[in-house]
Amino acid sequence: MSAFRALRHRDFSIYFAGQLISLVGTWMQSVALGWWVYRLTGRVSLLGLVMFAAQAPTLLLAPLGGMLADRMPARTLLLITQATYLVQALGMTLLAFSGHPTIPMILGLAVASGAITAFDLPGRQVLVAQVVDQETLPNAIALQSAIFHGSRIVGPFFALHIVAISHEGWCFLVNAVSYMASIAALAVLRTRYQPEYKERHSALQQITEGFQFIWERPAFRHLMGLLALIVGLGMPFTTLLPALAQGVLHIDARGLGWLVVSSGLGATAGAMLLATRKEVKGLDRMVFASAVFFAASLGCFAQARSLTPAMILLPLASFGLVAFNTATNTLAQLMTPNAMRGRVTSLYSMVFMFAMPLGILGTGFLGQRLGLPLTLGLGAGGCLVGALVFAGVYPKRTVAPVDTVA
Repeated sequence: MSAFRALRHRDFSIYFAGQLISLVGTWMQSVALGWWVYRLTGRVSLLGLVMFAAQAPTLLLAPLGGMLADRMPARTLLLITQATYLVQALGMTLLAFSGHPTIPMILGLAVASGAITAFDLPGRQVLVAQVVDQETLPNAIALQSAIFHGSRIVGPFFALHIVAISHEGWCFLVNAVSYMASIAALAVLRTRYQPEYKERHSALQQITEGFQFIWERPAFRHLMGLLALIVGLGMPFTTLLPALAQGVLHIDARGLGWLVVSSGLGATAGAMLLATRKEVKGLDRMVFASAVFFAASLGCFAQARSLTPAMILLPLASFGLVAFNTATNTLAQLMTPNAMRGRVTSLYSMVFMFAMPLGILGTGFLGQRLGLPLTLGLGAGGCLVGALVFAGVYPKRTVAPVDTVA
């Protein structure tokens, strides 16, 4: 099937399998962490603060992570990050079972996770481009997004059923074990393409080159601007679902599990929509259309007051959000030469991570005062305005792919 053509590459299929297992554990920890924090504190603002702590370090360290991704083999970098993630998950497990968790301790482990992510994200983007050819790269990017969001179906489902009958700590332990699958896959991977960094340049010069590459291209600047807006104003709903479930929809952990599963189904469909595309022409129109669809769906979801309408509307919002993110990421990757991939994708992640924690923090505190439904509705309106502005200023031309793979 054309939607899975990247799996014909032996190394990508191995990477795919390892990541699928690992990401199920990652989503189990993410959802269990949100539920755990809100159960311990009962405050939306503290939930937002913990999620902010898990994202903010990536903003500060992303340029360094991108520079390293261009200077060292991506497989080596990812082996280091996955092993470090394993240690962090074991720390969460010990804290949860200690019986004496505190918010400062949880914040510290969340910060550690965010710091690792700054090096992990650009490494992944570089690795994928090293194990597939240029023609298959857009499909590989879409499938990578699909497994990330597809794991939202399985991970949260098991996590919240475990939480309902036992303790969040078991979810953290499963996550730690799941990293072993990713490490095993990376250990047997054969990357055909090596980083093309220039040793004569200093680390600071290489980081600066990444900023210059983006700033000198209007299409990149407009794309990054819309990404920051959508992520900052619209995406926080994904991390505040525990508060919505308990405070607005009045459902238990099992109900939240079904809600997250429905969201994962919509998200996976959004990624697979991009995986079925055989050409890159029209990706800019896909970015605009998916942004508008997401804004409209999120505005409707904000009005839900019970589980049934929420389970109908949330998958639509997730579909639009992931279709937008995948189309944006694919377009950015195809405008990036191979030698710049680590730095440019790290700066892409930096924009994402700049907007995401600020959006979570702002939505959390604003939601505490105005209520989450009104806050999400206002965010949806802002996303719609941003999409309309993007349609007016984005260069009216298709960006041709560059030398993505040597």
